[in-house]
Amino acid sequence: MVKQTYIFILGRNAALSVAEIKAVLSFNNWDFEIVLQTWEVLLVDSSHLDPKLLNKTLGGTVKIGLVCGVSSVD
Repeated sequence: MVKQTYIFILGRNAALSVAEIKAVLSFNNWDFEIVLQTWEVLLVDSSHLDPKLLNKTLGGTVKIGLVCGVSSVD
């Protein structure tokens, strides 16, 4: 399967949000790799995630989305 990049908009307590995301992804045996982590967002590469299920499951995450493209601003 092709890996896709997902963006998680983290809640008020970013460290707790990230810990919760890692725990839920590991519990579901979903392969994932953290690409970028800031106090506001988490980018995750994965070949299989279910954003609708995760939106219902994760209490410390504001939004989840699929990254469709990346551009740079010079």
